Amino acid sequence: MNRSCRCLSSVVATAHRRVEGKIPVVRLSEIGQKRMTSSPIAPVTLQANDIQKKRAKHRDVGLVEVVDLSGTSYGIASYNPSAYMSCRILHRNSQARIDQDFFFDVFSRALQARIAALGGMPELRKRAFRLINGEGDHLPGLYVDIPSPTTACVNPYTAFMDRQIDLIMSALRALLPSLKEVYLRHDDHVIRSLEFLPTIRPHLLWSAGQEPLQGIGLPGGAKVRMDPASGWSPPAHPMRSAELIRRLPTLLRLARPEATRRKVLAVHAAAAELAVSMAKLAEEGGNDANDRVMVLAVEQSKQLCEALEGTIGISGIRGRIMVQHDVPRLWLRDRGDER
Repeated sequence: MNRSCRCLSSVVATAHRRVEGKIPVVRLSEIGQKRMTSSPIAPVTLQANDIQKKRAKHRDVGLVEVVDLSGTSYGIASYNPSAYMSCRILHRNSQARIDQDFFFDVFSRALQARIAALGGMPELRKRAFRLINGEGDHLPGLYVDIPSPTTACVNPYTAFMDRQIDLIMSALRALLPSLKEVYLRHDDHVIRSLEFLPTIRPHLLWSAGQEPLQGIGLPGGAKVRMDPASGWSPPAHPMRSAELIRRLPTLLRLARPEATRRKVLAVHAAAAELAVSMAKLAEEGGNDANDRVMVLAVEQSKQLCEALEGTIGISGIRGRIMVQHDVPRLWLRDRGDER
């Protein structure tokens, strides 16, 4: 009886919000509804085939309400129609507002959990720690690291979170008054590539005006202190080698002789964004069929290969990109030997 009442209330609330036009609605497909109801705890992330595409067509990145075929709401989610992971549920309450107060509350709960786990705030201040760990802290799409009491690093990995940086930074400053600097970092190259997002070098978002720290230089002249014990280090750059670049035509010809004239090689996970983005741009460019760009991605992770294949399928770029499951270093060595 209680469950029926809750479902009825959810349906009524969903209809009311739809009339008010406050937030778009996406409907679960039969597959998505089965996933939602087959587990005691509903999943936080929804793949592209979990959503009815005809309902989601032409929507932009933003907030949506996820409802099933009967109109029952499963909460508010961030939405990217182009991504393999289409929806990431932020709040189970369809009436919740995703604003600065929302981020402050999530950050506050996460901080209290770390304080309790490490035996108090004084102990926490002595070490670097991760304040927000994506879905683990009920905030999918975001990592937040605190390498020191005066420094925070914001690391978004979804298109929606990229657009919430100002709210995130304001909530962090309100929660941690001791902060002097907030940096933006893009560490998760793989997930960002699956969201069709660029990866940029770390840079300073906000500073209280103190002198630059001694350490590794960042864009714009800013510097950040590095502590080997904290495990906090800048992301590795994709492979850049004059020898590799010189040999690309030969390597590509060996990998796929039938490929057409202009080609791009993406090696390893850090360059997965290049593979997907280049293929998507090439497809939109409408080049002549005999002059098409062909992208080859070499990746050693089977899981990432499968995820890339899924993204390729839903993005309509299958004719532009080929995914090779192999260890990039060995792949390059073998092709070099064949040369």
